[in-house]
Amino acid sequence: MKKFSIWMFLPLAFSVFTVAGLWIIYVIAIENNKIIPLNSKYMISESKYPPFISLAGNNPPASCVFSQVMNVSAFAAFVIGVFRYVQVKPKIIKPWINISSLTAFSLFCIGVSLIGNFQTDALDTGLGAMLSQSVNGIEHPIMYLSQKLLDWETSLMVMKRYTILEQEWHLDLVPIFVGSKL
Repeated sequence: MKKFSIWMFLPLAFSVFTVAGLWIIYVIAIENNKIIPLNSKYMISESKYPPFISLAGNNPPASCVFSQVMNVSAFAAFVIGVFRYVQVKPKIIKPWINISSLTAFSLFCIGVSLIGNFQTDALDTGLGAMLSQSVNGIEHPIMYLSQKLLDWETSLMVMKRYTILEQEWHLDLVPIFVGSKL
């Protein structure tokens, strides 16, 4: 019978911990009335944010938990990457592939840690949208729109901002699409 190492459960523990941590952040944000629940309509409450994980982790205490979840997940992912590097090292013919994959994975882990520790909320300064087209499973951006909010727009409730900007963009986009070839 073949012996197994306890480390083989690390990728599973990494996935379960990260998903559970993100759900905990979501529950904390709902309990603190920062976002609306997934099962409600967005327009019912215009004073709360939509249920995006990026918005749920912006305010304390959810931001503290979000930071810890991202830091532990980044560390666990780094350990998994190093274990994979060591596992493949004696079997690989071209070592530069293994080294470059470990370097890329390390940069990914640093990025996850940075995301977890520096949360920002751009909804108070501007809004943006991107129109893209999927061809053979590859996303191709067609158009990107962004608009800085005016002073009076920043005092509006979140969903009201989207409504006003949607109306403005729709009126401005009609002449662009009528006279151009896509």
